[in-house]
Amino acid sequence: MTTPEQLQAYCRDLFYGSDGQLTVPAEEFLRDLFAFCGTNRSAAVVIPEKGVDPYASMVQAGRQEVALRIIELLHLDRSYITNLRRKIHDG
Repeated sequence: MTTPEQLQAYCRDLFYGSDGQLTVPAEEFLRDLFAFCGTNRSAAVVIPEKGVDPYASMVQAGRQEVALRIIELLHLDRSYITNLRRKIHDG
């Protein structure tokens, strides 16, 4: 089984360049993934005139957990995440 340290090393190899910065493809991938995972909105999915859809909300919460796991593995700081959310919001 892969250890947490090995998993973090694999993530560094996949996402970071030799300069220690996220590569451009990695940043584009993260922007798309985080937009899909809905990191910039509530996990509650509201259906007009029906209210909160508990099943869709659970799916959304699961997607957000994936994004949070990646944030944790890559040690992304709050300022990076805030800037990424702005980019997602601005299109």
